[in-house]
Amino acid sequence: MDWPRIKTILIVVLLLTNLLLGAMIVNERQTFQRENDERMANIRELYKQKGIELAEQPRRFPEKVMSLSVEYDTYGEEELQWLLGGAYEYDGVQYTNQDEVVLLSGTTIEYYKNPHQPSDDLFSLKITDKLADSPDKKVIENTCDTFLEKLKLPKNYVYEHYLTEGQYTYVCVKQLYDDYFLDDSSMVLMLYDGEVVAFKRKWLNILGTNNTEKYDIISVDRALYMMMPNFKSGDIISEIAIGYKLNDSSLLVSELVSGEALPYYRITLDTGEAYYVQAVSETQ
Repeated sequence: MDWPRIKTILIVVLLLTNLLLGAMIVNERQTFQRENDERMANIRELYKQKGIELAEQPRRFPEKVMSLSVEYDTYGEEELQWLLGGAYEYDGVQYTNQDEVVLLSGTTIEYYKNPHQPSDDLFSLKITDKLADSPDKKVIENTCDTFLEKLKLPKNYVYEHYLTEGQYTYVCVKQLYDDYFLDDSSMVLMLYDGEVVAFKRKWLNILGTNNTEKYDIISVDRALYMMMPNFKSGDIISEIAIGYKLNDSSLLVSELVSGEALPYYRITLDTGEAYYVQAVSETQ
């Protein structure tokens, strides 16, 4: 038998097979993308008919995302030392060192410098202006960085929104994991005269990821279709993002200390109001 010739024929056949399979994969991917684009165009038209504006072209989202195992951070002596130094006193309610005060409440830490005690809960403030649009963005970020570096915090966050009221500027900070938001964590800093004079923090600690299984994610057009009844004529959707929220059917998130964080879509209006839809496919 002519083995060299047979070997050459087999190599050619394998190459042709690989080329054919590659072409089929590319064609399937193009078909899938075209269908996605068509569905997105249909959703845009439905929203337009209802007078709802999609101001941002939704970016491409992953088809699969793993879940996270998380718990809330707790605070104690180490954080008190960073904020107050070693000469603080405790009266049964708060820790003080001269004009600086720290309150620890379970998984939340709150700090302020007298006479700048916040009149309202920092987490209750409606902070919706995008910091990226502020002419003072760099100065604000540098001021916050200087303060947070004192706490030796990992930089797993992004400065998201701000609010200016009188002489005070409030900055909302959101936690990130691989560029995905973690919406059950919060940090707000209050600035006065170029200095952080108050802040409040409730943060998540990532215990691990579900590397053995990734969840199929519903398409963004499906998420928009599911959420359409929540919007009215005149609404403007300014941002669509995907991230994580704690999931528990038996407890309120405010009562949770640890749990599984599942992928969610966050659809945000230009008013700052946010809506969520679980991104995990129901077929799983």
